[in-house]
Amino acid sequence: MKTRHLLYSVIAAGLFCSTGCSNESADESIKTVQQQKITIHATSQLESTRATYTENEVNNQLSLNYTWDLSDQLNLFATDNPGTFQCAKVNSPNDASFSGSFGTALTSVTDIYGCVSASGVAADKDKISVDLSVQVGSLADAARHTVIYGKGTFDPADADNPVDMKFEQHMTMLKFVLRFPVEETGTTAQLSFQADGLYNSVVLATPDGSELSKAEGRITVPAATVSDHQAAVFISVYPSAISNLTVYATIGDNVYTYTNKPSTTFLPNKVYRLTRDMAKVEDAGVAAAYDGGTGTSDDPYLIANAAQLRKLQADVQGGVTGKNYKLTQDIYLSGAWTPIGSNASQYKGGSFDGAGHTISGNIVVSAVAQANDGVGVFGTVSNVKFQNLKVAADITSTATSNFTGGVVGNMLYQGAIVNCQYSGTIRSASQYIGGIIGQAYVTGATANQQCLIEGCTNTGSIESQFATDSYAGIGGIMGRAAVGAAAVPTVLMRGCRSVSRSIAYKNTATSKYFAGGLCGDVNNSVAADNVQFVGSWCATKTLTADGRALSVCSGANAYFKATSVFAQGLTGVNLFRSSTMPNVVSADCAAFAGTRAYPYGSSIANMNTAWGSSLYQFNQHGEVVSR
Repeated sequence: MKTRHLLYSVIAAGLFCSTGCSNESADESIKTVQQQKITIHATSQLESTRATYTENEVNNQLSLNYTWDLSDQLNLFATDNPGTFQCAKVNSPNDASFSGSFGTALTSVTDIYGCVSASGVAADKDKISVDLSVQVGSLADAARHTVIYGKGTFDPADADNPVDMKFEQHMTMLKFVLRFPVEETGTTAQLSFQADGLYNSVVLATPDGSELSKAEGRITVPAATVSDHQAAVFISVYPSAISNLTVYATIGDNVYTYTNKPSTTFLPNKVYRLTRDMAKVEDAGVAAAYDGGTGTSDDPYLIANAAQLRKLQADVQGGVTGKNYKLTQDIYLSGAWTPIGSNASQYKGGSFDGAGHTISGNIVVSAVAQANDGVGVFGTVSNVKFQNLKVAADITSTATSNFTGGVVGNMLYQGAIVNCQYSGTIRSASQYIGGIIGQAYVTGATANQQCLIEGCTNTGSIESQFATDSYAGIGGIMGRAAVGAAAVPTVLMRGCRSVSRSIAYKNTATSKYFAGGLCGDVNNSVAADNVQFVGSWCATKTLTADGRALSVCSGANAYFKATSVFAQGLTGVNLFRSSTMPNVVSADCAAFAGTRAYPYGSSIANMNTAWGSSLYQFNQHGEVVSR
């Protein structure tokens, strides 16, 4: 066993300790709404400024230390009453006094709760949210993405004495030392971290600090410095049991990786040091054969790497249809990508089973043959069932394509996407963009056609770069639902969940742009039954469009039906705007409070009943899980 001692002086707000301002200037900066001033006596659970690594075969461990500083602030709440409190005096590294007031004077015994102010943490009276998906990689930035929570009680009979609040760390850090081969000469690496049990966003209940929700997904460091053939980065993570931890590093045209399979439980208020040698991933181009299988439903072709996924793309482009495929490993894609299936050579018939595996990386699509060619991992498809696939790839498209989706760009006539997830960032110039699917299109030319999107989750972001004065739609799950004028079949979304960080247009030159928490636009529908949303919910942090942004589904004059659908109530954003959307039929739909991270328990029960799946359900946090 080997022990190292490091002196890390990290303030509770996540910045390195500095001399800060004087006590007098701190007091002068306090702006009180009421004459009532409250003093907080803040302590942390840490006792030493000395941090110690204890090494073993799995990792190195370092206990974090947070030292109070005069520049620190607390974001506190007393029921619905917010207040900002400034550090007035540091009594010891783990003991400080804060002074401030609430908007309304406290006149009875009241719980006070909240967290240390940090730029990576958003707090209000009901929840504390931290987005971990993109981090800089420095110790200071990792600390800014951590939640340090405290609680105390104010008693007016004891108002002259400070309110005692003990603050505790709710996060942990991983310090990666990644070593590259000596022949690698690049100085900047783009890093991607993914694992089972690794969460890229977390929401805690402000009143007690308990977990409300979390979203599994990758964490990226866009530009890590490589010096002397290695990169050292810190990332903040939510404590959990993490397994199948995989790190990808892209340096120029080279991709490196390592995977740590065993499960490791990461505890709060620790730094775990992982030193790994990165292995270069050789670009094998297009594989000559799959990893096994014959392509039948009972014996699908097995896909274990990017080269075999490119073989699927080449086979489909060459006219192969009606085959079945299954992933056996996670796959990382980097750089230029040709979506699987085009308008001229559709991915048609059969199935694709992700088997719980993840396609991650950075997909770049710069051109497609026709505007109706979809952009995504899969392009234009028909009569295919996709299931159990996780996509954690960033998708960037400058192609002249009408449709971009996190999983499928354009589904024609019929097909299904079941139990699939997207957790990356889409930046696309397409007219219609969705977190799972860009467009679902049913013509009605053939009886009983249906496009089904079921049990799917989007926790990623969408940035539309569409810049044409024409109608456009972006949605958390689907960009556009389109049916032929005489269509009887439906586009059906059920049991879906979108908690997108942002759904927004980069360009706002026209009022024809629409956005929705679940679907951006409904087109050509002539009856509400043509397009249906059942037992689904959405909670979008940012939802913007010049034309119309509606919590569930937008559009110019949409016909659709919504049953047991719930949406986060955003300020100025309606669930449905019935006065200008008279063709919407809804039952048991509502917007829940904007500060909630997921629907109330009764709403979740109603959604599960309306959904009626024998395979999947929403759990108490509104997450899609197996029954």
